[in-house]
Amino acid sequence: MSGFSTGYNSALAAQTQTAEAAMATPSVNETVIYQDSLTDTPSGWPNDSHCAPKTDGYHVGSNFTCYPSIPSVGNVDVTVSVKGVKTDSSTSYGISFRDTSTDTQGNYYDFEITPDGQWAFFKVVNDKPTPIQNYQSSSAIQTGSGATNQLRVLAVGSHFVFYVNGQQVGTADDSTFASGEVGLATYDQNGVSDAVFTNLTIARVGS
Repeated sequence: MSGFSTGYNSALAAQTQTAEAAMATPSVNETVIYQDSLTDTPSGWPNDSHCAPKTDGYHVGSNFTCYPSIPSVGNVDVTVSVKGVKTDSSTSYGISFRDTSTDTQGNYYDFEITPDGQWAFFKVVNDKPTPIQNYQSSSAIQTGSGATNQLRVLAVGSHFVFYVNGQQVGTADDSTFASGEVGLATYDQNGVSDAVFTNLTIARVGS
């Protein structure tokens, strides 16, 4: 860390303080830019075999990320509930954010949980995923068939705070992506999984 300037460290400390303040109570500097139950065929979302609105919520099929039609955002507070509908031992699902992907290359951050109670945080650069926090267990995650979990990611500058069911499960720091789209994602190795998302709120943090 000796190569980092005092100014960088001061800025990072300020970002951390902002994120920690937002953890305790809803920030007065947050502006909700999207909010929906996702059970009412929400407008602005894809509707196809991989991304489908249904009466119980918005379904995302395996190895796909689905995006609402909202502007890119940098400092952001995202909350959503998710339930695994069809899973296997490799299934995970969660929130993609600061996504700047093109038609040929994936570039984004990804906060995931698994049905057996683990969470992880990845960055994907040109389709290559790198774990910033690899999978680890958390007692905050509800497990088992049909379990519903509320996920939240708070991203302020290069500092990220992660929650499951209102409990902080971890933090991370990375400066690869400054802003981008927010999406909902489901993954597995076999292409068989399905997860349903409800009660999505996306808020811009700061001005």
